[in-house]
Amino acid sequence: MERYIKASNYISSLVLQDVAPEGFHAYSIDELFIDATAALHLFARTPEELAHKIIDEIYHKTRLTARAGIGPNLLLAKVSLDHEAKNRPTGVAYWRYKDISFKLWAIRSMKDFWGISSATERPLNRRKY
Repeated sequence: MERYIKASNYISSLVLQDVAPEGFHAYSIDELFIDATAALHLFARTPEELAHKIIDEIYHKTRLTARAGIGPNLLLAKVSLDHEAKNRPTGVAYWRYKDISFKLWAIRSMKDFWGISSATERPLNRRKY
């Protein structure tokens, strides 16, 4: 576990080279969120380019594979990571608001959404709308 924490801290330090501390949020030991809006223009032309730069740096320095979900908010970023980026050879997915109707709505099982467990899914499915 000590080695895992050390790797996590090192990866965080790599990401903080491209993101201001106020735009960095460690979600768990192996996941983090960044808001690179303010500094994006300093490091890349597009969010995808910045994601690839960070992923490549992590791999080059650690030999660990990273993935990136990009979105206009935390929910779309996380869901794009879980449902697309992890399954793409590039490791990057970018979901925009215009993608909601055909990407987000295509997820049928409520427990496949970030933060919804099987126990929460049951009462949600019983609701009448």
